[in-house]
Amino acid sequence: MFDGAQDDWMLGDPLDDTAMRWARRGLVALAAGLVLGLAASAFAQVQQPNVVGSQYLSSPLAVANQQTVPFRVDNDGTLHVTSTVASGTVQPIAGTTGGATPYFVQPTASDNHAVIKNGAGTAYGIMATNNSVTINYLRLYNAGTGFNGCNSATGLLTQVAILPSGGITVAFPVGMAFATGLSICVTSGYATNDTTNATASAMSVTVLYN
Repeated sequence: MFDGAQDDWMLGDPLDDTAMRWARRGLVALAAGLVLGLAASAFAQVQQPNVVGSQYLSSPLAVANQQTVPFRVDNDGTLHVTSTVASGTVQPIAGTTGGATPYFVQPTASDNHAVIKNGAGTAYGIMATNNSVTINYLRLYNAGTGFNGCNSATGLLTQVAILPSGGITVAFPVGMAFATGLSICVTSGYATNDTTNATASAMSVTVLYN
């Protein structure tokens, strides 16, 4: 026969069972915490910014002329941007070829109609000065050979005022296209079909085109 103590050992102490259950729960909670921590770390790594074709570099590469190199990123995966290069500050360099063609005229006492270019092209800007006290008007047309005056608004591209005792500069940043040709009028009247004589010996006009 077994005595009471043996019975308790065989059947298990209720207090010991409670402790074991809490221990098991603690292990399960610890394991769950580890899993969640690993998942959060992996998610954060996936969410880090990245530039395709990039490479982490702690310092700039020494680059030879025309050498291809990857984008440089910082240690957090973001694109590294700087305003200078090894040889100095980046700046535009004027070329010896290319650029717009200038058309220059000093308007006379007429409507000053003329064909600047016959055929398709692009206008890039207008510069004009006026040393008289009279406002004058410059108009550009999509018109080539056969353009015979300013008494019609057909083909009109733009009209600008040449201010008295001053002038005007107009730039077309992306260019203004003309398909047929580029023609000009300079008069002293505002209407788009005006032919009133311009102020003579008072203005200089330059139109930039290609």
